[in-house]
Amino acid sequence: MIAEIAAPGSASLGEAPRWMPYGGLADRLLFTDLLAGTVSALDGATSTVVASYPGETVSALIPLDDGRTAIALHRSIAIVGSDGKEVSRIALDLPPGTRLSDATAGPTGHLWLGVVPAGDEPVHGALIRLESEGFSVQRENVGFSNGLGFTAAGTELIHIDSATNTVWGIHHDLRSGELGEARRVFQWTGEGDLDGLCLDELDRVWIAIFGAAQVICVDLDGNVVDRVTVPARRVSSCTFGNERTLYITTARIDARRAELDEYPTAGSLFRCEMPVLGGQIWKGHLL
Repeated sequence: MIAEIAAPGSASLGEAPRWMPYGGLADRLLFTDLLAGTVSALDGATSTVVASYPGETVSALIPLDDGRTAIALHRSIAIVGSDGKEVSRIALDLPPGTRLSDATAGPTGHLWLGVVPAGDEPVHGALIRLESEGFSVQRENVGFSNGLGFTAAGTELIHIDSATNTVWGIHHDLRSGELGEARRVFQWTGEGDLDGLCLDELDRVWIAIFGAAQVICVDLDGNVVDRVTVPARRVSSCTFGNERTLYITTARIDARRAELDEYPTAGSLFRCEMPVLGGQIWKGHLL
């Protein structure tokens, strides 16, 4: 399968695609340029910036069960009301030299957020869970926390550590929201690095490969069962939209001229019609 352009663009680091309501409007495709600090919405064959956070990174968009939206910024979470306006900001006391990365809500309503190095210093990342007072660290010493998603039953959290190119499956307790034993689902040994992910209706994991111009599909036994070729080398994340459409974000960051000549549409939003539907998208609940 080969992806086609859904909306042309030149994102430095396209990220966080999510099919969800926003600003009082019905479900639609939203995505960010993480480094530019913008949130955009797909509008036909073009995209429109619907929110901007100058000086911030914007790494994740999470629908909440009360109609609001949680937006992961550099070291805080912006809460946006149904009118599209920010109503509050949750500051997080993250370790020095780190920032927020990919995030998702889980079946218990908790918000799960990756923490990654924000500069050149060799600091450890983590996986954290938002609490009524601050956050709790659920996984320590994560090299670079990226894709996050839950299986349809909600009993396993799928988590990518891009530093080791590993996909982990972590037992999740549906009553407490606590994590248990982790198992290695998949190890990538090819070109590029594992980045963002989404799950389909069969609990298969679709993973963007940053630096390899593709999205791969891995089942929970660790087998690569499908792939999508993308006309951009730096593929950053993916999500299912309405019906059977897989939307894919890409980036131009650090690309040399020769690469941009080969992939002139890098930084655009892409799409591909799939033989399956997307998986469950959980909504968060703020205590």
